[in-house]
Amino acid sequence: MTEAFAKAGARVAVPYIVDEEVLLLKSKLKQSMTKVQLQKVDLFKESDVRNSVGFFAKKLRRIDFLVNLVGGYFGGPTIAETDERDWDRMMRLNLKPTFLACKAVLPYMVKRMYGRIVNIASESGLRGEGTLGAYSVSKSGVLRLTETIADEYREYNITANAIL
Repeated sequence: MTEAFAKAGARVAVPYIVDEEVLLLKSKLKQSMTKVQLQKVDLFKESDVRNSVGFFAKKLRRIDFLVNLVGGYFGGPTIAETDERDWDRMMRLNLKPTFLACKAVLPYMVKRMYGRIVNIASESGLRGEGTLGAYSVSKSGVLRLTETIADEYREYNITANAIL
């Protein structure tokens, strides 16, 4: 996604967690890296996400788009066999960073009366599936969050959509 936006001419802000992934990104983008701003962020901590969005907004002068790519997957056990820690891990991994990023960028978008938010969900979020309970519920949460934002912020010319 970063590569596609940068090659299309956008200035791209990339919060990251893993240092090794930055090296891979830099090797892939080469000359397009001049359009990319990087910052290491704890995407599970509200104050870090808010501060990072503020940093990027100041550096880039505006935020037009937000694409939420953080997430993960595991499946296997039935609901009765799902460990509480695994349940919490799926909710935290798939829903919390998306919520925190949306919450942090929305005031900037409201101020400009413009914004586009794209969240990554899954077809598993459309219906419950056996042995995918925690994952399905977490991705359903992303879908409901996306719908809520779209409804709450349409008068500000802000759209929110999910890719499955």
